[in-house]
Amino acid sequence: MKRFLPVLLSLMMLLVPGLGATAENSRPNQPLAILIAADWCYNCKIIKPKLHEAYQGFEGKIDFVTLDVTDDARLAQAQKQAAKLGQPSLLLGQFATGWVDLVDRNGKKVGELRQDMSVEEMRKALQALVGKTG
Repeated sequence: MKRFLPVLLSLMMLLVPGLGATAENSRPNQPLAILIAADWCYNCKIIKPKLHEAYQGFEGKIDFVTLDVTDDARLAQAQKQAAKLGQPSLLLGQFATGWVDLVDRNGKKVGELRQDMSVEEMRKALQALVGKTG
């Protein structure tokens, strides 16, 4: 079972719309939910199933992007993605994995989703993000 969970989470990233989006898929002036994740991150394993459930119904309203920082090469790519998203400082210096940065249409951070939040709390935060006109 312990071996199956990482495989399942990886498949979710590929198959669930939004969980594996990139900066190239992001639409201008669209609110963002940016997951900072790594293969080795324990909190990522906790938050991803919750995100899968919380994101349902927000497709097309919020761009969901994952920045993979598993190793140095992926971190460098993620830093480029963050810059394309208008969030160049997101992965500079000290940062943590296993959380989601919520960014409004103007590129301003307005909240975050954490692994200790319930799905309902996450959905409320996403609804507030959609409701912000910037």
